[in-house]
Amino acid sequence: MFLAVYKWFTRNFLTCHDAARLASESCERELTTGEKIKLKILCVMCPYTARYDKQVELMHDKLGACCDDIGEQAVSDGMSNDCKERLKAKLAAIE
Repeated sequence: MFLAVYKWFTRNFLTCHDAARLASESCERELTTGEKIKLKILCVMCPYTARYDKQVELMHDKLGACCDDIGEQAVSDGMSNDCKERLKAKLAAIE
């Protein structure tokens, strides 16, 4: 029964692929109420989608804090070696 509901939902509303895209986009923009509801429903039904959603949120939080601490933005032709080294050090400290 649960599998039938899952298949119906993914066929008519939101696939796991679309949910992954929404989870990533939620870091960049505010999702609509409908998108939030669909994503949460699929997270309840699919443990893999729920895990991915949590991982994206965690990465966004950790990297956002790290980038705020660095205080330097990458230029269009790439980051300076100094900036790369500081970023590596910050990421190593998080682990």
